[in-house]
Amino acid sequence: MLKSRIFSKEIKIISFDVCNSLKDYATLHSLDKNQVIYYKGHYPYGIFIVSDGEILIEKSKRNKVIAKAPIILGYDSFIKNEKYSTTSITLTKSNVFYISKTRYYEEIHNKNEILNLFRNF
Repeated sequence: MLKSRIFSKEIKIISFDVCNSLKDYATLHSLDKNQVIYYKGHYPYGIFIVSDGEILIEKSKRNKVIAKAPIILGYDSFIKNEKYSTTSITLTKSNVFYISKTRYYEEIHNKNEILNLFRNF
């Protein structure tokens, strides 16, 4: 469970079933340890689904949390078109699925059964 509301905007803990349902709409990226997924202050161009691995979510040098898969990163920033409030870095080799903004709005946004997966967290 996340200890801080600061991080709840950027991290959504999901079930493996939800993770598997979203994979069909995403591109898989196998990331090595210490790779940045996104940077604080950048605008989002999609959604990240971490299916395997551990991720460091850092607001500042003193304000950080470790999140374990399965999780969705950056969803609130994406939907609100706001800059990320954190930086996300892999702590282990990780499988990260990426759903682009275009794909989200063309293939997911109008499908209630898939869109409901996002609304439930």
